[in-house]
Amino acid sequence: MEEWAIELIDVSRGDLTNLNIKINPGERVLVLGPAGGLSIELCQSIMNFLNLDGGKIRVFGRNHRTNEARTKLLLGYVGGEINFYPEVRADQIARLYSPHYSNWDEKKWEELKTSLKVNTADSVRKWKEGDKERLQLALALARSAEVLIFAGTAGLAWQYRNFLSPEQTILLEGNGAEKWLKNSDRVILFGDRGNWLEGSRKELGQRMRRVEIFGSLPEDQVRDFFWELKVTEDKVEGISSDYEGLAAFMERDHPDVNWKDKNVDLAELSRRLGGGGKNHA
Repeated sequence: MEEWAIELIDVSRGDLTNLNIKINPGERVLVLGPAGGLSIELCQSIMNFLNLDGGKIRVFGRNHRTNEARTKLLLGYVGGEINFYPEVRADQIARLYSPHYSNWDEKKWEELKTSLKVNTADSVRKWKEGDKERLQLALALARSAEVLIFAGTAGLAWQYRNFLSPEQTILLEGNGAEKWLKNSDRVILFGDRGNWLEGSRKELGQRMRRVEIFGSLPEDQVRDFFWELKVTEDKVEGISSDYEGLAAFMERDHPDVNWKDKNVDLAELSRRLGGGGKNHA
């Protein structure tokens, strides 16, 4: 049986039902959805921060709940849900953290805290925006986590993308995720009513017009996603982020709409793309 890096089997939580996704080792998966919605819940669920209503999640073949200690060795998490005591400093956190990971590399930690500009001078109480996330990334990389989950921190991942290994499985969610459109292997799109769609950029480009999902996505993500795709008969081409690109994408199917109009209504765009189609992939 093939071992997936992450496997979701009939996962249900709240509005989300019967989510089945298999992520290969080494894949970079972009996760898009409304702020605070199902996209961030997916990341939190894989880490077992949230309870599922049903289904299973496996990390390299192991159940993420019954084998939590083992799966946490494989997972690295960079996101706002993990907090530290306000009076400790980064090196103290690393000394507390490292004994729990057999793959911890002290030399690598020393290099990373400099390269990633980890704040080692101040206590957590005095940290500025981004300090916690850079520490989380350094801790995960110092033990060569096989899966990295950037929950709400895809922009940070882009900033330090040269530190990421091609062998690592990476989930990218939140602010800055659109920067990864041309550098991701697959995309998972979530609406706010439990609807979802996943596939490669080419697959989504060919199928997205049948799915009522996009009206609930943040407008900047809608724009960036469509502007980055141009669907032809046999391929997807990258295009510039402008309305000319959207026009080229849509004019064949909806010639009655002036897609070159820079004031085009995104709600109308979503309605036409949905086209009354199915909610699920």
